[in-house]
Amino acid sequence: MTINKNEFYNNFNNLGRSHNLLRFAWIVQRTSLNTIFIFLKP
Repeated sequence: MTINKNEFYNNFNNLGRSHNLLRFAWIVQRTSLNTIFIFLKP
């Protein structure tokens, strides 16, 4: 079973990119939730 090095590299890059997007979305969601809670506090 031979795997193309370029293909492997591209798949690895896509994996890293989607992971970064997920992390970014999670951080944005968390910070926005925190700011909402801060604004709701009396």
